[in-house]
Amino acid sequence: MMNKIKNVSSKQSLRNRALSSIKKLQPKICVICGRPADDLCHLLPKSIWPEWYTESLNLVIMCRSCHQHHDDNIQFRTRQDKLYNQVLKFDVIGANRYYGKNE
Repeated sequence: MMNKIKNVSSKQSLRNRALSSIKKLQPKICVICGRPADDLCHLLPKSIWPEWYTESLNLVIMCRSCHQHHDDNIQFRTRQDKLYNQVLKFDVIGANRYYGKNE
C-alpha cells in the first residue's frame, strides 16, 4: 500500500516552519498545570483570528487535557488570567471576547 504525501503550499510550509521554530523555544511544560507537555496551543484560535497564526505571543505549550479545556470551555478560560494578560499584549478585543472579560 502506498502512502500518500499531503501537498502543502509554500505559504503553509513557511507557516509550519515558523510554528516549529516557536515550539522549539518553548519549555515542554504546560503553562496551566505545570505537567510535562508538548501541544502547541493558539491562545486565540487560528480559525477565528488567522492573523495571529504565527504570532509567538499567541502560542504556548499545554498538556492535552488543558489544551482541550482551554479550547472548549469558556469557564475554564475565564480563570486563566496569565494567558488573558498575554493576549492583551497583542489583541485587546480578542482577549476580552475569547476569555469572556468585559473590561
